[in-house]
Amino acid sequence: MALIVFSTVIITLSTAVLTTISSQYLSQSLKEQLDDQTEQIINIYEQQMGALSSAVLTANNQSAVKALISGSYSGYEAYTVSRNSYNYICSVSNMNQYMNMYLFIPDRDYVMGSSSGDVSSGFRIASSPNTAHWYKELAEDHSMVNVRSDFVRPVSGGESCFAYIMTLYATSDWTVKGFIVAALEKDFLDGLLKDTFLEDQGFLLIVDPEGNLAYASSQELAEKNAGIIPEPSYFEGRSGRVRDAGLGQYYMVSDVSDYGGFRFIAFADRSALNAAVSRLLFVTLLFFSFILLVVFTGAYAISKNISRPVRQMTAFIHQLEENNFNGRLSLKADDEVGELVRSFNAMLDSVQENQILRRQAQLNALQKQIDPHFLYNTLEAVKALAIRQDTQAVCSALQSLGDMFRYNTNRDNRSVTTLRDELRHVQNYLLIQRLRFGERLCCEIHAAPELLDCTTLKFILQPIVENSIRYAMEPMECSYLLRITVKEEKNTILIEIADNGPGIQADRLQRLRSFLENEGEQGDFGIGMKNIAQRLRLHFPGPYGLRIDSGEGRGATVRIRFPKRMG
Repeated sequence: MALIVFSTVIITLSTAVLTTISSQYLSQSLKEQLDDQTEQIINIYEQQMGALSSAVLTANNQSAVKALISGSYSGYEAYTVSRNSYNYICSVSNMNQYMNMYLFIPDRDYVMGSSSGDVSSGFRIASSPNTAHWYKELAEDHSMVNVRSDFVRPVSGGESCFAYIMTLYATSDWTVKGFIVAALEKDFLDGLLKDTFLEDQGFLLIVDPEGNLAYASSQELAEKNAGIIPEPSYFEGRSGRVRDAGLGQYYMVSDVSDYGGFRFIAFADRSALNAAVSRLLFVTLLFFSFILLVVFTGAYAISKNISRPVRQMTAFIHQLEENNFNGRLSLKADDEVGELVRSFNAMLDSVQENQILRRQAQLNALQKQIDPHFLYNTLEAVKALAIRQDTQAVCSALQSLGDMFRYNTNRDNRSVTTLRDELRHVQNYLLIQRLRFGERLCCEIHAAPELLDCTTLKFILQPIVENSIRYAMEPMECSYLLRITVKEEKNTILIEIADNGPGIQADRLQRLRSFLENEGEQGDFGIGMKNIAQRLRLHFPGPYGLRIDSGEGRGATVRIRFPKRMG
C-alpha cells in the first residue's frame, strides 16, 4: 500500500509538471506555427507580385507592345504588331494559371487582354464601370507604378484582382498614352490556406493602406467578428510582425507586404490551439495512466503473491467452521507461513480429538436421559392395565416390557442399532398401548425389507410415537391412526411418523420448532423430542435431522432424515 501511494504521488506530480511544461511549449509552438504560416502566405504573395512586376517590365521592353501603345505602325504592320503583342501577353499568362495581362490605350479606346473576351476596339476606359475608378485615380496621380486590389477584368468583369499597373506617359506633354497591367486572381490565396489553421479554424484578411478590405478568406467570419478587427490606427507605431492574444476567442498575427503596403491579418481560433493542447494533455494523461496501471498491477501481483498463503488459510478456516473443524490445511511454504501452517494443523488435530470426546460424552448423557423417562411412562401403562384386572393383558404387556428393557439395556454402550430392531421396539410399545386403549388405537408400519438392516440411532421413534398418542389420540373421540413409513430418497433414509389427530396450532408449532433448534424456551414442551433432535445433529452433521409439519385439523407429521448406512 505504501509503495502504491508513493508511486501515485510521484507519478501524479511528474504528470502535472510535465503536462504544464508540455502544454505551454505546445501552445507557443502552435502560435509560432501560425506565425510561420502567415509569413509563408505573405512571401508567396510577394513572389506572385514580383512575377507580375517582372511581366509588366518585360512587356514594356517588347517592341510590339511599344509600337501598339505608341501607334507607330501602318498598313500590314498593324496586324503584326497586334498579333505579336497578343501572343506575348498570352504566353506570359499561360505561365501562371492565376495571372492575366492587359494593354490599355485610352486615346484609341482600345484594350487587349490575354483572354479573348477582354479584347475590344470600342472600349472607353474612362467610362467603363470596371476601370473608371482606378483609371481616374492613376491619371491624376502621375505615378509610374501602382499596386491595387480592386482591379476587375475590363470587359468580361468578375471578381476583383490584385494588379500591378504601369502607366505609360507621353514625354512631350506628360499625357497618359497607355497602361500595362498584370492581374493576379485572389483565388490563389484560397489554395495557400489549405491545411493551415486558417482554412477552417480561423480566417485571413488583407487590408490596403487606406484600411479598405482587399480580401477575406471567410466573409461570414469577417462580418461576424468585425468588432475584433483592429483599426488602422492600432498598427501605427508598430513595425514588423504584430501579435495579439487578447482578441476574444481569437489569436491574431499581422504583418505588412512590401508590395503595395497591404497588411495581412491572420486570426486563429484559440479553441483550435487549445484543442491541440488538450490532445497533448489527453495523450500525456493516457500515458501516465498506463504507467499507474502497470505500477498498480505490479504492486497488486506482488501483494497477492505475498498474501496468498494468508488468504488460503483464511478460506480454510471458514471451511472449517462449516465442516465442524474436520480437515487439514495442505499448504507448502518454507518461510514463517510454513511454520504457522504446521502449528495450525497440530492445533486442528487437538481440536478434532476433543470434539470426538465431547460428542461421545453428549451422546452418552442424552442416552441416559431416556431410561427413567421411558420406564416411568411404561409402568404407568402397565399400572392402568392392572387396575382393570386384565391379567392376560398385563402378562402380554410385561412380555413386551421385558423385550423393551432388553433393547434398552445397551450393555455394549452403543448408540446405534438397525431399523429392524428400532421398529420392533416401537411395535412392543404399541402393543402395550393397544392393550390399554383397545380398538381406538390403529397403527400401520410400512418399510421396504432391503432397508431394515440400515443403521439408525436408538430410541428415535418410540418417544415420537408416545407424544403422538398423548397429545393427539387422548383428546380424540374418534378412531386414531398412526402411520410409520420408511423409505429411501437419494441415498438418504426418510422416516415419516404421521397421525390423524387435531394438529398443532401455528404459533405453538413455531415455538416448538424454535425449541428443537435450541433457539427458544422449553415452556410446557417435554425433553423427549428435543433429545432426538440433538442426538441426530450430533451424530449426523449436515442436511439431516428432525422436522415437524402440522396444521389445525389435519394431524401432525414428524420427518426424520439421516444418511443410508448398512451394517
